[in-house]
Amino acid sequence: MGRFSLVDGKDSASNRGFDDMSGGQANLLHLDVRGMHCDKCAATVERLIKGLPQVQRVSVDYPAARAIVTHSGELDLAALQAAVAEDGYSLSHRA
Repeated sequence: MGRFSLVDGKDSASNRGFDDMSGGQANLLHLDVRGMHCDKCAATVERLIKGLPQVQRVSVDYPAARAIVTHSGELDLAALQAAVAEDGYSLSHRA
């Protein structure tokens, strides 16, 4: 899988008031989440993603089955997918 560095005006988190802690530009990654059945599932997905390097913030929306990850630099989608797979969830990049 690929790495994402979303820095165009549409996906730039700094344009929405977010900055990474090092003073650089933060980026947003929009994901579809599968396998959630309740709000506790969403909290679990959020906790698992937050544990990865370069992840600054995570917002998981259970009813919409979506997540928004704020990160710095490049973020490996495969690492995100592996982090949640052991608990029965799957992620895909939202176009």
